[in-house]
Amino acid sequence: MDVVLEPDATPLVRIIATTLRDSASDADVARKAERLRGVFALRSEKDPQAVTMRFDRGRVALTHGVAPDAQVVVTVDLDNMSGPDAPKPKARGAFRHLRFALGVSKLLEPKARPWPEHVHAFWAFAGDRRGMPERLRVVCLDDGAAVDVGTGTEEPASCYEIHGSALALVSIFSGNSVFGQDLLEGKVYAIGSLQHASVLTGSFLEWMMRGAA
Repeated sequence: MDVVLEPDATPLVRIIATTLRDSASDADVARKAERLRGVFALRSEKDPQAVTMRFDRGRVALTHGVAPDAQVVVTVDLDNMSGPDAPKPKARGAFRHLRFALGVSKLLEPKARPWPEHVHAFWAFAGDRRGMPERLRVVCLDDGAAVDVGTGTEEPASCYEIHGSALALVSIFSGNSVFGQDLLEGKVYAIGSLQHASVLTGSFLEWMMRGAA
């Protein structure tokens, strides 16, 4: 699927582009996406953020805002789109264009992968960036499973730890939510320096928008 962005795309447009490209990396999903044709808009229930997606059989053009000709408009809480307590999205035009709406909705929810896979993918993207900790330790609170990435295996290597449920870890490391915000809201907790927290937050934001480069 060819994902095209407007010049100087907004962060939300870039994030949605990343999500679409992640979904389309699955051959079966990409095949179904090529049949989609229509205009779908996604907007925030809390602020003016919005993105319009124009699907034309294998090509999707993304622009900011809600286009007047959008056939389906879905309003969501961008801060909590997939959590267990996520509010139900409000949709306009979905019943009239049911097949199209369902097809796009599936693209916006990439197939789930185990959280350790997302951790390794994130570290491959950001692990060698300036200011990152030498080692990142991620702990799942559901079962105590842990994943360590990085080269600093001997003390006193700088280390940063992120602890959370499997669902929270998938959300952060897949780029579906903002690490700094989830940390402040208590969805995950961390052990490490403020400097590393700041650098990691920036790296996670870049990770969210990586597909829009």
